Amino acid sequence: MARRIGALGLTVRPLSAYCLARKDAKGLVIGYGYAPLTEIHRYGPVLAGFVAAELKQLRSMR
Repeated sequence: MARRIGALGLTVRPLSAYCLARKDAKGLVIGYGYAPLTEIHRYGPVLAGFVAAELKQLRSMR
């Protein structure tokens, strides 16, 4: 998912990249401390929409 989000021009990291012992950790690390508020307003909804669509797709596969 992190790679597909990267194709949108956003940078996120998979949570698993920060876990030494666990390989089952799932999630995204979103760093926005350096981002200007205008960029957060612009890209926040893009990221939220992408994640919502991914979750909807995963739920439909069950």
